[in-house]
Amino acid sequence: MKIVQRVLRFARSPGLGSMEGGRQVEVSVAPMMDVTDTHFRYLCRLLSKRVTLYTEMVVENTILNRLDDLDLFLGYHRSEKFDNGNGLVLQLGGNNPEKLAKCAEIAQEWGYSEINLNCGCPSNKVAGQNFGASLMLQPDLVRNCVRSMQRVVDIPVTVKCRLGVDKQEGYEHIQNFVSSIPECDHFIIHARNCILKGLSPAKNRTVPPLKYHYVHNLTKDFPDKKFSLNGHVENMSQAKALLQDNDDLFGVMLGRAAWHDTTVLAQVDSQIFGDKPDETLTRRSVVKEYMKYVNEVVESRKQTSKDSFRSDLVLLRPLAGLMKGCNGASRYRSALYQSEKRVSERNHNLCEVVENALNTVSDAVLDQSLTLPNASKLGKRSREATSQKLDQTSNDSTTSRITAPIN
Repeated sequence: MKIVQRVLRFARSPGLGSMEGGRQVEVSVAPMMDVTDTHFRYLCRLLSKRVTLYTEMVVENTILNRLDDLDLFLGYHRSEKFDNGNGLVLQLGGNNPEKLAKCAEIAQEWGYSEINLNCGCPSNKVAGQNFGASLMLQPDLVRNCVRSMQRVVDIPVTVKCRLGVDKQEGYEHIQNFVSSIPECDHFIIHARNCILKGLSPAKNRTVPPLKYHYVHNLTKDFPDKKFSLNGHVENMSQAKALLQDNDDLFGVMLGRAAWHDTTVLAQVDSQIFGDKPDETLTRRSVVKEYMKYVNEVVESRKQTSKDSFRSDLVLLRPLAGLMKGCNGASRYRSALYQSEKRVSERNHNLCEVVENALNTVSDAVLDQSLTLPNASKLGKRSREATSQKLDQTSNDSTTSRITAPIN
């Protein structure tokens, strides 16, 4: 069974969910380079059936110059999408309207439910090629790019941006940017400025001050458009509060919080959309299902003559955020990361690596329901249980914590 599948062309609206009272909202995971690959997105979908998932940014020239192996850049597992075929967004990077239009057509043929144009990336490398956040300085070009893509596809074309660039700190800058692109119906806004001169991408995520009120003002000034808020959203309680505080806010997007503590997504369906909590959803059950997926990927690679540009080690990276805030979390992450040499060997065993990592945390951590409030916090009994488990496993290398062996 192929993990990466090419799917037929279709045109649908993005998948939405309803909060209590029937209001349509969206909770999403931000596009993040070297994070939101197909493996991480698969893990996210195990935790939430409702969260909208974004790809890493894919540059226009990458798609157009690699038409023979697009599965490396556009491929995804079928379960990443909602049951209705929506819920998976391709983020494009570029500034050429014609090239972006060709990419949009290809994206729709591959079954993506939405296309997002990156106008917010703070990387100097990206800005040097005149796309990402630097596009905010050229709203007319952004408009042409959006219009060109909209002409050739039936799926939505959206824009992700910042509040402004460098010294553009007043509300009028983002207000003018939005008004300059009337064709765009949905803006996802990281509620900070982007400092292209003087700050690294990492510093740009924390140093410029948050201005949530600018996004709230946009929802009032442009009632015919949708706005999603991004920037330092840490958990579902905060996401829900942001949506409840502003009835006109369409969505909330989580970024690094979802990478550092992936279990926050386990509460999206129940806290935001009112679904009945699945109390059987635990770290152990998630790892078990994820390792089945890993097994499929490994077997698929054995059956193809193409060498993957990603090492098998990449398959384990999404698991790093499952123990955030739990006793034994640092030992667990170390067990995953320190396995790089073993994983890179020709005859490695990924399941064994994960089992060793799981043995560093207690059964109480592994079996706690993730849909319950404060699921990532465990007390002294968990710490003591972890110590006891470490003592046991140091003398018993055959202890198995999951039941999805990889041969």
